[in-house]
Amino acid sequence: MPTFETSNMVAKVKRLIRSKTARAMLTWAHYRFKLTLRHKRGNN
Repeated sequence: MPTFETSNMVAKVKRLIRSKTARAMLTWAHYRFKLTLRHKRGNN
């Protein structure tokens, strides 16, 4: 599974998205979602 580096995407220096979107992305639970997918496919 590819990495989803949210912190790099929302860095203010090179950001191509709006502040509202960046704040929303930081509240999403990407790590928990990845763990759920791994558990569902049986690869703990």
